[in-house]
Amino acid sequence: MTPEKITLELARRKMDTGPSAGKIHRPRLGTGGNFGDVFFWDTAFTCLWAKHFAHELPVLTSLDNLYRLADQDGYIARQHLPSGEPKYLRSHPKSYAPPVLAWAELDFYDLYGDLARLRAVYPVLQRFHDSFHTLFRAPDGLFFSDPLGCGMDNLPRWPRGWAGDQAGQPFTVDDIHPSVPGREDIVRERARICSWNRQGRWIDASAQAAFDALCMQRMARLLGDEPAAARYASEHQKLKNLINERCWSEADAFYFDLAEGQQIRRLHIGAWWTLIAEVCPPERLERFTAHLTDPRTFGVVTPVPSLSADDPDFRATGDYWLGSSWAPTTYMVLRGLKANGLDGLARQLGSDFLATVVAVLEETGTLWENYAPSSRAQGRIAQPDFVGWTGLATVAIPREILAN
Repeated sequence: MTPEKITLELARRKMDTGPSAGKIHRPRLGTGGNFGDVFFWDTAFTCLWAKHFAHELPVLTSLDNLYRLADQDGYIARQHLPSGEPKYLRSHPKSYAPPVLAWAELDFYDLYGDLARLRAVYPVLQRFHDSFHTLFRAPDGLFFSDPLGCGMDNLPRWPRGWAGDQAGQPFTVDDIHPSVPGREDIVRERARICSWNRQGRWIDASAQAAFDALCMQRMARLLGDEPAAARYASEHQKLKNLINERCWSEADAFYFDLAEGQQIRRLHIGAWWTLIAEVCPPERLERFTAHLTDPRTFGVVTPVPSLSADDPDFRATGDYWLGSSWAPTTYMVLRGLKANGLDGLARQLGSDFLATVVAVLEETGTLWENYAPSSRAQGRIAQPDFVGWTGLATVAIPREILAN
């Protein structure tokens, strides 16, 4: 079988086919190896490749589950238990979920032209967009997140030598749903890194907010809502200006997180959201994207690594987000390159990433959660039989990046 057919077959086997329970309808797409919880950005990224098989896979049911789980003000937590309760409560930034649902819906529209679907989800996405700004925008206009909420669990993004100060919001048992067992153990394990949140200004969260505004602007125009389109366009422009003013380093030709108003010089995958958000000005593109082919930073065997190769914490075998190359973030970079007219570089990197995924598939017979950045191998910490978002490598990248 071809890699695409293997992916489709594995996705069928990994679907959650149990009975519907409350707001969670089944069957729904599986978002990982053995994940029973409903994960926000995992679901969205899985739908970004499964959209090509919407007649065979429960793409819309999976997205609609998230909308049914929304709070009254539109906010959707990043992770829900199989019963539908949020695992982490909105009282802590750990409940953050990257705002990528409008992206998934627009991609579905571009494939199928279903304007009725777009019209139905538009009000839900508007409420989510507004609640996201209310909860995660800092007073200076940039955004913050949480080490787990951002989806990149062990990515070391805070300043080196940080001793776990409490300038951020502490993580306590009261931030976890009461039905979750072992709450004290979860807090004990995560308390230190999960107190890095509000005191930072996160480049990925800020660029994702700009991207969401861009998506909502397009959606509003498709639906003839010009006042809203103008508002989203203004939001995007303001964020674009702010990110370029405060997060860009001319010396490094890179976008950085901030701590206490100062740039944190750690080059990581989060900065590349500025491409798909159309934040990076044309005059900066060449120097910025040169990092993608520079072996000292991101030009490794399997693009695109989650952490720069010259970072002291980088691991050639991956160690989860200490360098591993992941299908969702690599796909995001490729789509960002195409959005900026850099199709040739997108094809080059997409071909290299696919080569690793196919080589490992042929060797191990399965797809993996992530891949080693410095060799054609699965990541040192990675689940097998992980179709989830890794289907982006075998379906979306060949169809959308390499074929065009």
